[in-house]
Amino acid sequence: MWWPSSLLGARFRQLQGTWIGTFSGYDTYGYKSGKQKLVITKAKGSNASGTYTYKFQFPAKGKWSKPQPMNLSIFDQEEAANGMVDYISGADELGMYTGKYDKADDSLIFSYISRSQNVLVLTFNLKRKS
Repeated sequence: MWWPSSLLGARFRQLQGTWIGTFSGYDTYGYKSGKQKLVITKAKGSNASGTYTYKFQFPAKGKWSKPQPMNLSIFDQEEAANGMVDYISGADELGMYTGKYDKADDSLIFSYISRSQNVLVLTFNLKRKS
């Protein structure tokens, strides 16, 4: 179902804030996992921007990366049994996001694909920081 951008934008403002969780997946060198933080700071219409940081936990523990810019866009919504689900796409300088916000459990779930030659593909599972 298509939703007017004014309604989508109102939904994105509700997503502003800090989201923390985990990531895991593979690249050509093997399995990767760690922690991910997205901070959504601006929202207008169906678009938002903010920053992301991460730190690896496997194959070796690392430090938090410097915050880097990212942009997101709600491209669709649908009504589910427990409320609305927003479908979101986005990008940063290294890759692209596709996923959803599930209002029922206040979570963001993304599939992430890098543009680099090491073919990094990750899944992010994020919850709002309280």
